[in-house]
Amino acid sequence: MDTIVHVSSNGSTAMRLSLRYKFILPFILFTVVLTVTFGVIAIQRLTYELRVQYERQGEQLALHTAGELLEEQVLNLGPNNSLDLLARNLVVGEVIYLQIVLNGQVLAQQSRYLVDLPLVTTPARVVVYHLHTPSNGSPYLDLIHPLNHPLGILSRLGLVVTPEVKRRLQGGVDGYIRLGISLKRMEVEINRGSLLLAALSLGLMILSILVGWGLYRMILGPVERLSEAMREFGAGNSRARAWVDSGDEIESLANEFNAMANSIVHQRDALRQTTDELERANQAKTIFLATMSHELRTPLHSILGYASLLLDEINVKLNKAGQQYAGAIQRSGKHLLVLIGNLLEFSKLEAGAERLHLTEQRAAQIVAEVVENQRPLAEEKGLRVEVEVESSLTLRTDETKLKQVLLNLLNNAIKYTSKGSVNIVAKASEGFAYFSVTDTGPGIEPEIRAQLFEPFTRAKDSAGPSVGLGLAVSKGYVELLGGRLSFESITGQGSRFWFRLPRGGPEDETADR
Repeated sequence: MDTIVHVSSNGSTAMRLSLRYKFILPFILFTVVLTVTFGVIAIQRLTYELRVQYERQGEQLALHTAGELLEEQVLNLGPNNSLDLLARNLVVGEVIYLQIVLNGQVLAQQSRYLVDLPLVTTPARVVVYHLHTPSNGSPYLDLIHPLNHPLGILSRLGLVVTPEVKRRLQGGVDGYIRLGISLKRMEVEINRGSLLLAALSLGLMILSILVGWGLYRMILGPVERLSEAMREFGAGNSRARAWVDSGDEIESLANEFNAMANSIVHQRDALRQTTDELERANQAKTIFLATMSHELRTPLHSILGYASLLLDEINVKLNKAGQQYAGAIQRSGKHLLVLIGNLLEFSKLEAGAERLHLTEQRAAQIVAEVVENQRPLAEEKGLRVEVEVESSLTLRTDETKLKQVLLNLLNNAIKYTSKGSVNIVAKASEGFAYFSVTDTGPGIEPEIRAQLFEPFTRAKDSAGPSVGLGLAVSKGYVELLGGRLSFESITGQGSRFWFRLPRGGPEDETADR
C-alpha cells in the first residue's frame, strides 16, 4: 500500500497515505520532536552550567587578586611591585587580560590580545558581561569585581582581620579588579555536545524507523495483505487469497475471507453452469419453436387450400351444413396460421436472427392497410375504428415490422373491447413518429400489468384462442426499430398503448443500410 491519489467528483485530487506511512511517520516525528526538544534543553543546560563555572572561576581569580591588592597597597603587608608580576602570571590559559584599578589609577594591567581596557565606574557589586573580541569574534567574559567591601574580601580569603586592619579599612576602598576570561573552550565543549546529541538523535531516528517497521510488519502487515487480497478479489481475480499467520484476530479474519472467497467462487461456478444449461435449454426451445412453426405451415396451407376448394365447390357439391363446416375449417386454419406466425417471429427475436429492411414509408398508408385488415372484425363486434393520421408523416423504418406491431395492437384492442370504439393515432412529435392505439374495453387487470410484455402472458378474460405472444413480439419489434412500447390502463375505462420511432431510422447494426 503506497501513497494513493484520490480524484473527487469535481476533478480535485487529494493525497491519502497508506497504513505503512501512517504507522511509521508518527514514530519518526515523535523521535524528531523528542530528540530536538531534549537536545535544545541539554545544550541550553550545558551552556548555562559552563558559563556559571567560568563566572565562578573568574570571580575566584578576581577575589584572589583583590586580596593581593589589599595586602600590598592598603595594608602594606606585601612586597612592592608584586602586582605586575601577579598580572603577568595570571594572564595565561583562559585569562586574556587583567586590570587592577585603585582610586582611579591603573596599578597593573596585562593583556594577551591588546584589548583596549578603558576605566569604568566602580560598580556596587560584581558585574559580568558576555562579549566577543573584535579581532576574531571569540566569546569571552568581562568580569568587574569591586573593592567596596574589603573586610568581606579578606574574610572570604581566610586572612586574619585585626582591629587595626578593621580600623584602616573602615572607610572602604575605591577600586576594582577587571578580568577577561575566554570562552573558546566552552564553545568547543558546546559544539562537541551538539554533535554528540545530533548523532544520538540520528541513532534514535534510525531506531524508531526500525521499531516502526517491525511493528508495522507484525501488526499492520497482515492487515495490508488482507486488504490487498480483498481488492484483487473485488477486481475479478478469483484466485486472490490472504495468507496470514499472525496467530491473532487478523489471521481469523483472513481465514474467514478465504472461506467466503471460496464459497463465492463455488457459487459463481455453479451459477455459471446453471446459466449455461439454461441458455442451452432456451436455445433448444427457440430452435424447436422455429422448426415446429415452419414445419406446421406446410400442412396448414394444404388444409386451407382444400377448405377454399370446398367453399368454391370445385369438383364437389356441398349442402348448407357442409359449407358451414368448410368455412369453420378455413377460419380456424387462418387463426392457427397467425398463431404459428407469432411463434416463428418470437423465436427469431429470441435467437437474434431478425434483420431490419429500412425504407422510406408513409405512415398514413401503413395505418390504412392495418385498419382495413381488421375492419371486418370490428364491424362484426359493432365497434367504431377512429383514425387520426397526419397525411404528410413519413419515416425511415421496416414496413413489415411496423405493420405487424400496429396489427397486433389493433387486433388486441378490438378483441378485448365489446362496445364503444378503438382509436389509432399517427403524428409527428419532435423528430419522432408517434403511434398509439386506444380502446374503451375493460382495461388490464393490475396483477398482470408488470408481466404484460412477457411471452405467454394473457388476460384472464381473453377472447378467442391465443398463446400470449402478440405483445412480446410487438415490444421486440418496437425496440428493434429504435423505440419503446408503453401502456396505461384504467380498469373499466380502457387501455392505451403507444410508442414513438425516430423518423430517420434506428441506429442499429442489424439494419440493412
